[in-house]
Amino acid sequence: MISPLRKSSRATEGLLPGQISYLKKRAECDEVELLRTNISDGCFGHLVLIISTDSRKAQSEALILTSFGGKTLEERHPHNRRIRRFHLPIAPAPRHPDNGILLELDGDLRLPKETYVKTELSYTIPWSMLRVNYRDLQSRKVLELKPRSFAQLLQYADARVSAEPELPKRRFTPPRVSHRSSHGTQGPVAPDLTSTLRNMVVVFLIMFVIYVALAYLRYLLDRITHW
Repeated sequence: MISPLRKSSRATEGLLPGQISYLKKRAECDEVELLRTNISDGCFGHLVLIISTDSRKAQSEALILTSFGGKTLEERHPHNRRIRRFHLPIAPAPRHPDNGILLELDGDLRLPKETYVKTELSYTIPWSMLRVNYRDLQSRKVLELKPRSFAQLLQYADARVSAEPELPKRRFTPPRVSHRSSHGTQGPVAPDLTSTLRNMVVVFLIMFVIYVALAYLRYLLDRITHW
């Protein structure tokens, strides 16, 4: 069971649920860490919204933020309502054209661009790939959603996933319990793929050794029988 982070520290500011961090460019990331992630190339160099954090593994689950190159959601996808469902705006972006949702940052802070949360996919990101203490340029405060907005985001994503049971497992399934980011409560973390592969290799090697041993034993028995 993962122990929740009770309070923010300098080492984890910007890495707690509801807070905004920055995913480094791919060239800035360690090659070994890249092999352990499922992050798409187009996600690097973007802001991310932290959904849950595992301090033991030094990693967080996050959603990607996008500004659509300065366009609004409706301008970017004027005829595709389904794609619009996967994005929620953060003020000062206009309200969602279909459901009226508008997320807000705590302390009435503002992002420099009209920004949207991509709720379709979540990614498990090692902390080494994130810029810790990403802050508002003027106030120097950590950017985070208001608790009400963060809860609204989780509730919205949860309802959407429940309505689409055919979605593959890689799609974002939010924590069932709403969190207030300032308390650093953690949600579930994706399983460690490296550990799973390592266990599979170990099992395969054990089976191979057993097979070779049995084959050699049969060979000896045949030799004794025909002696």
